[in-house]
Amino acid sequence: MQWVVIALWLIYATLSLLSPNATGNHYHLASWQTFGLHLAIVLPVLVVWLVALRGALAFKHYAGIITGGVEARSMNLIAMGLLWLVAYLISLSLLGNILPYFAHSPAITWLVSLRNQVPPLINLIAFGLLYLGSHRLQRVVTFTTWTRGSSWLMVAFLIFASLFALEFATTDVPNNLNGIPIYTMSRPVLLVTMILPYMLAWFMGLLAAFNILKYARQVKGLLYRQALRGVARGIVAIVGCIAIFEVLIVAVRFLAGLSLGSLLLVMYALLLLGGLGFWWVQTGAQQLGKLEVTE
Repeated sequence: MQWVVIALWLIYATLSLLSPNATGNHYHLASWQTFGLHLAIVLPVLVVWLVALRGALAFKHYAGIITGGVEARSMNLIAMGLLWLVAYLISLSLLGNILPYFAHSPAITWLVSLRNQVPPLINLIAFGLLYLGSHRLQRVVTFTTWTRGSSWLMVAFLIFASLFALEFATTDVPNNLNGIPIYTMSRPVLLVTMILPYMLAWFMGLLAAFNILKYARQVKGLLYRQALRGVARGIVAIVGCIAIFEVLIVAVRFLAGLSLGSLLLVMYALLLLGGLGFWWVQTGAQQLGKLEVTE
């Protein structure tokens, strides 16, 4: 699996490094500077992909160790959700980097549609599996997701989601960026096929984190609880990273107006947040596996 991800990253890196888009021209960079800029992005992306994959495989390994246990099915669903998150990261990167090569082709319309429709769907599947896995943990111990604290946090999320949808529906964006269309469908259609799946996915991701935290409070063993809390913390960070990224994509005029240094700072901050989230998930899953083996 790791070699498949590395092979896909090599394709992504090649597409990025040889991209004919106008990033360098926009910032008046020389060819070698543009090459270095792309290289400074694709290398951290590989790290995030591999950390995400290791976290998913660690959960898969843990689910295999506890096969026959009542929580095995739950952990396996969580692992599948994490694997779908890896697929989301890859699809988002690859589809975005393919577009410049078809900027003047009739195929650009449906390729843009794929970029706008496929990642949200994969993201929804990923967080849906995470939620289903976390919800099944109620069969192991008794807990409820909805407490006063979680309810207030969800109210805050719904306010954010409403503002995000309103921003998308009302923000005036350019027809294209570097010669590539940003959207090829009407805003009402995209609200249903792109924005709504993202918001549902983030909602289920937060619910999954709450469920795992509730489960952690009920299980025996301090180390088990710490490992599970790390997983929940990682899921929240991943949700936050994806949500911030999508908000910035909607605010494309804001990104286009940033200096190169500011843009890189934003990108590295997002990569750091996402990488940290996946690292928390990975270390939590590995701790769970080690604890199960030692017992």
